[in-house]
Amino acid sequence: MFDIIQFIFLQLTKNIPIKPLDDLLSEGTLTVNIISPVLRSFFHDSTFHPTIWPNTASMSAKARKLANLDPSRAKQPDMVGNITNNNKSVFEVMYGEITGEGKNNNIRKNTLDLIRIGVFMKDALDDIIKKTGRCCVIFGWQTIAWTGYMMVLTAPGIYIMFEVGQAELPRSFRTCGQFIDCIDSLFMFAEKYKHEIRKIYSYINQEKEDSAKLVSWCRSTLGTPQFRKLIDK
Repeated sequence: MFDIIQFIFLQLTKNIPIKPLDDLLSEGTLTVNIISPVLRSFFHDSTFHPTIWPNTASMSAKARKLANLDPSRAKQPDMVGNITNNNKSVFEVMYGEITGEGKNNNIRKNTLDLIRIGVFMKDALDDIIKKTGRCCVIFGWQTIAWTGYMMVLTAPGIYIMFEVGQAELPRSFRTCGQFIDCIDSLFMFAEKYKHEIRKIYSYINQEKEDSAKLVSWCRSTLGTPQFRKLIDK
């Protein structure tokens, strides 16, 4: 734990000012200077579970569109957490959405991003169930202020997405105290994330179970014109 905190602050010494800037930070600036350096320290392993930034098309969304003969472009989350096997990405287990501090930081935009995260997580969960025959937990987060989410499939057609913690990412050294006060939420989220990755690796190395019952629990991703128009904005 101490090593991670030390590494984070070594990076932040070069990336954040002593006092908060009066200027609003764009999504790109937030990602490069604050969000990526902090969150990569918790979630990134370049060999086994890399985090990909930014705007990488979701493999799970692509697979769903191909299965449904949907020619439209797959949506692109701001961050994707992959699992690799034999030097190839095989599953997606985490998604992130980022909003800058400008005019786009409003309730409508943040709500749409949360819906997008839920759709990505649902597609990823279906993909793992169909390929391994087993269920797992999928992860998501949203920031300006970091909020973590998990999703599970508990019964036929019942996908539950729930909030598991919040953390205030530092924009200056004057606000680092708030970050330290809630850093335990990030550590707990990261530990659960790594635990699920180990479980999925064990699934990969085992023979696929008869998954007919579990697959029957999955439902088609919402695809009405009204819903598609909502998440495409």
